Amino acid sequence: MRINRVIAVLDPGGAQLSMLRLARAQSVLGVETRLLAGDATPQGIALARHYGFEADVFSMHDEIGHSARQWTPDNAFADWLADRMDHIDLVHAHLFGAWWAAARSTPRHVPVIASEHDRLTWPLGDHSVAAAAAAARIDRFFVHGQDGRAFGRGLSV
Repeated sequence: MRINRVIAVLDPGGAQLSMLRLARAQSVLGVETRLLAGDATPQGIALARHYGFEADVFSMHDEIGHSARQWTPDNAFADWLADRMDHIDLVHAHLFGAWWAAARSTPRHVPVIASEHDRLTWPLGDHSVAAAAAAARIDRFFVHGQDGRAFGRGLSV
């Protein structure tokens, strides 16, 4: 099994750590993970390397405040991902900008799994319409907490 794990922001956060731990645990079962990041910091790259993964990064930053790819749709990121979606069996995309881009760039025969770890808000503008359009391509949606669950139900995923 080959998985593209697309994360909007690769920095030393808890969700990133969980994703890396999961990918490492699955590697002993023969699951191959390719890590693709929208935005990344040197600390995030170091964390990925600590867990045995080299990240392919769209945009590097010394620090990340509000990542555009966490909160907004980005056509350039989706186009960049499209060039990296060959020979895979599954895509897991974490945070709105990642799953929106994955929904646009993943071949139709490949399942797309989306996840959110916090309450989804729109600090950089409301993109509910874009989220609803992307949701039609999402095969499974994993969230933490009631707010995320309500958001997912609102998208009919």
